[in-house]
Amino acid sequence: MPLQREKQRSAFVGCREKTTQSINNMEYIPYSNKKYTISETGLVFNAETKHQVKQHKGKDGRAKVFIYMYGKLRAYFIDHLVAVAYNAPGNGPFIRHINGDVEDNFIHNLMFVPFDFLTAIDEF
Repeated sequence: MPLQREKQRSAFVGCREKTTQSINNMEYIPYSNKKYTISETGLVFNAETKHQVKQHKGKDGRAKVFIYMYGKLRAYFIDHLVAVAYNAPGNGPFIRHINGDVEDNFIHNLMFVPFDFLTAIDEF
């Protein structure tokens, strides 16, 4: 049992070191007072502690995180945070996943669209 715990601990330390090295290539999440950063793939990190913020799956399958913005803990969808932080193409308030996979939050898969564009796609 102690050997297994030691393996878990060493795996965590390795993950933490990897996290601190890759956090330099990320963008700050707007309106978070530079407290959180986000990668192109949707990984959210606390910029102060360098720890990854845990993701939760919503009812519709989209990933979300709970982070502090405007002084309150709120839930935000990962796809929206990535699109805003990396200036996704398109115009409109809604996010569309180009390949249709809501779990794929890579910046090249996201675009802003108006509501009528979303309803037109659902009708097909």
